[in-house]
Amino acid sequence: MFQTRCSKELMEYIEKTPPDKDGFYCAMDFVNNSPFSVREAEDAVRHLVREELLEQPFHGRPDILRPTIYGAHYTEFRRYRRRHFFAYSVLCPIVVTILTELAIHGLGLLLQLL
Repeated sequence: MFQTRCSKELMEYIEKTPPDKDGFYCAMDFVNNSPFSVREAEDAVRHLVREELLEQPFHGRPDILRPTIYGAHYTEFRRYRRRHFFAYSVLCPIVVTILTELAIHGLGLLLQLL
């Protein structure tokens, strides 16, 4: 999941601020309280909707947002993705390399003894 600085700060903004009485967020509130332009915020919202972290419940009002289940638990989801990446992209190749080296050296020693 690729994220820009704007989309990351938008998700952090949604996590830290309470929604309105209906449970929605307004993207313009984020733009007014951040250094990002309207264009950057629109791009970030489109990206987060594609990533299924946000949804736009009203077609006529694209600035009204609601977080999905993944968006509501954004930090936990991000932490899980980071752990998953570390386990399968970093640790797994290291363990496979170590086991392969042990097997090769073990077979080499076995062949020398025969």
